[in-house]
Amino acid sequence: MKKKLFIIELFHHHECIENPYQFHTKKGYDVKIITTSFVGSNLIQIPQNDIYIVKNSSRVKFNSLKSSQKIPYTIKEFYNNIKIIKEIHRLIKKENPEYLHINTVETPFAIPLLIYLQFVKTPLILTLHNTNRLKVGFKKYIWFDFLIKLIIKKAKKIVLLAKYLKLNSKYQHKVIYLNNRPITTKTKTKFPKTTFVITGGLNIAEKDNELIFKHFSILLQKNPKLQSKTQLILLSKITPEMTKLIKKYNLEKITRMYSAFVEEKEFEKVMLQSHYVILSTKENGIYGKYKISGSFGDAVGFKLPILINEHFAPQYKDKNVIRFTDDNLHKVLKKLIT
Repeated sequence: MKKKLFIIELFHHHECIENPYQFHTKKGYDVKIITTSFVGSNLIQIPQNDIYIVKNSSRVKFNSLKSSQKIPYTIKEFYNNIKIIKEIHRLIKKENPEYLHINTVETPFAIPLLIYLQFVKTPLILTLHNTNRLKVGFKKYIWFDFLIKLIIKKAKKIVLLAKYLKLNSKYQHKVIYLNNRPITTKTKTKFPKTTFVITGGLNIAEKDNELIFKHFSILLQKNPKLQSKTQLILLSKITPEMTKLIKKYNLEKITRMYSAFVEEKEFEKVMLQSHYVILSTKENGIYGKYKISGSFGDAVGFKLPILINEHFAPQYKDKNVIRFTDDNLHKVLKKLIT
C-alpha cells in the first residue's frame, strides 16, 4: 500500500498545487489535497476524490472591509480556523500521512494553524513563497513571521519556486526547487496579433504596471500602424486603478481585461495562444529578491519568453528571458512585434 502525503492549501494559490502533486505522486505517494472550494474547483488536472474541501475565507474579503469591520471579521475567522484545524486533525489521525506539505497559509487567519503545526508529529514540507520571512522583520505580520520561522526550522524540506531564490546555508540543504506550475506539453495556435500577457495580481504596491502601459503608449504614438498588430491581455481580475491607467495611456483598443477572477481553463487557453509574458517590478520591491512573481512561473510553465526589468533577479540567465530598462521598453517591444 502506498504511503500517504497531504498537501494543505488554505489560500487561493491553485496554480501552485498541480506540480507538487505530480512530484510527490512520482515519488510513489498517495497524495491528497486539503483546500478551499475555490482552489478545488480550479484543480482541473487532479482527480476530485483526491481533494478534501474545507471552508475558509480568503483575505480578498478581509481587504474589502472597512477598518471598523476588520477586527470583528478576524475574530470570526479565527474561530472558523479552529474548526478547520479540528477537521485537518481528524483527517491526519484517520489517514496517518507520511508527510504534510504546507503550500500556503495566509494572514490574517493563519496563526491558529501555524500554532497547531508546531505540535504536529507528522514531518512537514513547507513551500516558502517569501524568503524574507526568515528575517522576522515585517512589523505588520510579526507573529505570523515568527511562527513561519519556527516551521522553517522544523520542516524536513523547503520548497522554493525559482532557482534564483536562496536561503542561508543553515537551511539551503533542505531546499527543493519546483516551478509553481508544471511544464506544459500542450500547444495551441497563437493569436494573429503579437500578444503580451500580464498575469498575477495587478498589485500597484509591488508591480510597476504603469511603466508597461507608458511604454506601450510611447510605442503606439511613434508607430501607429503597430496598433493593428498588437494585443495586451491583463489575465487577472481588473482593478479600478488599472482601468484608470489603461484609459490614461489610451490603450483601450489593444487591451483585453477581465471583470472577474480568471478560471484555470481560460487562463490556460490564453497562455497557450500568447507570445510573451511581461512583468515589471519596482526596483526596491520583494519580487525577484525574496519572492517569486507568479508571472515568472507562468512563463516557465507555458514555455513563453518573459520580459523582465534588469533589476529583477539580475543574476538569473536564461534564453527565454528578455531584459529591458525603465527607459528602453518601447524599443524592446517594437523589435518583438511582427
